Amino acid sequence: MGNQADLEALRPSAPYQRKKKEKQAAVTSVVRGIKPPQIADIEWVVDLPQAFVPKGLEALLSTMGIKNAIETLKRTWLPRELNSDSYGRHFKTLLHVEEAQMK
Repeated sequence: MGNQADLEALRPSAPYQRKKKEKQAAVTSVVRGIKPPQIADIEWVVDLPQAFVPKGLEALLSTMGIKNAIETLKRTWLPRELNSDSYGRHFKTLLHVEEAQMK
């Protein structure tokens, strides 16, 4: 299962010994970087359109609650398979559920 000369050349010269842990030196100074621009300082060209939670999904979540509606969500709103064609719909639904939960 290999060349005997290679095995002899790769044999350890001493038994393995774990390195001793050293205490890390405390950080005494911090070099401040350049602050990024604040979000409020950015001039937006156009406002993004509102992405409202679909009425049917909102009604389902308000009547059943999110924990009780999981099985119904899996059957009706979420795609059966998560693949390159369905991931957009899957995550859009999850974002809508999170938005409804925040309300």
